[in-house]
Amino acid sequence: MTSAADRPTSRGGQPASPRMLDDQHRAITLGIVTFVTLVAFEGTAVITALPVVARDLNSVASLAWIINAFVAASLMGQVLAGEWGDRLGPRLPLLFGIAAFGLGGLVAGIATAFPVLIAGRALQGLGAGGMIVVAYVIIGRAYPTILRAKAFSLLSAAWVLPAIVGPVIAGWLADSVSWRWVFLVVVVLIWPPLFLVLPRLRQFDGAHSDEPRRTGRVRAGAQAAVGLVAVQDAAQRGTWVGVIEAAVGLALLVPALLVLLPAGTLRVRRGLPTVIAVRGLMAGAFFSAEAWIPLSLQTVRGVSTTWSGLFLACGAIGWASGAWFQGHAPVSFTPARLVRIGSTLVVVSLVTLPLCLVPGLPVAVLVPSWLIGSLGMGMSVSSLATLLLDYSAPG
Repeated sequence: MTSAADRPTSRGGQPASPRMLDDQHRAITLGIVTFVTLVAFEGTAVITALPVVARDLNSVASLAWIINAFVAASLMGQVLAGEWGDRLGPRLPLLFGIAAFGLGGLVAGIATAFPVLIAGRALQGLGAGGMIVVAYVIIGRAYPTILRAKAFSLLSAAWVLPAIVGPVIAGWLADSVSWRWVFLVVVVLIWPPLFLVLPRLRQFDGAHSDEPRRTGRVRAGAQAAVGLVAVQDAAQRGTWVGVIEAAVGLALLVPALLVLLPAGTLRVRRGLPTVIAVRGLMAGAFFSAEAWIPLSLQTVRGVSTTWSGLFLACGAIGWASGAWFQGHAPVSFTPARLVRIGSTLVVVSLVTLPLCLVPGLPVAVLVPSWLIGSLGMGMSVSSLATLLLDYSAPG
């Protein structure tokens, strides 16, 4: 069956050959690209400023929680946005995501105690997870099939500019002004694109299909978030208490994932389960390395916050190149082939990145390694998104 977005328009309506920036899609395209850009900016900026934030709040030993709280809450945000998006359409989940993301930035920016900062980061994660999922829902509903690969490529490219300027701006703010502005700057910027895109989304309100809903996903999302927090905390303990905590966390996490993920994902069954599994593994490995770079450079090699941000930003060149190639590759480079190439490049990068900590080697050895990994991610992210829609059942 052809959706409304797939049907050519009449002579008096929109052009039969749709474009990303035609009258029908311009506001939506600009809106979702801006949302993803702001989420990406906040992510790269916060990672760069992490050591300064932790020192200022006397919480260096608990620094990982600034990331852990965001990741665990983003999982819950993705589940909530997916559930509400299926039932209500993308408009209300988008409002929820932006409100949570903006409020979280405000709370984190004015925090004077570490627990308050963690609460703000959790709110940011809840909102960011929801916003990213809503962007995918919007692409699935608002764009015809012929434009979806371009839309995903554009979202991938939306991470590039923040990856270049985010670490540099964050390093400068942390060194010269205050780390608090790393959080506060997005509080104002997140709202204008909402009013641009919101009126266009009303037509997509309501359930997307008549398929029965899977029950228990919200409960499973909360259970998975708790399990993930337990596993992450256990990894920092290195004691028998940590072993027990990890076992409890896995006991919560694995059953929840069986509810949340397509059947066969944990066994990497061919098709959609493989796409989900590969995407999760690649994102987890790559973004963990991204968080490790500025922290390691600042604490082990004594690099300034600004310079560590510059080193991190160089990966944007690789990501942009990979995203461009994905959008312009010859037909023989299928999405599956691009994912195979990209994942190989990411593995090479992860193996060689630790060389930057070897005392006898210059810090700059991480540049080619990080470029290679970023190239692989830029190639893979949009390709995986395309495969995700191809393998997904309608609705």
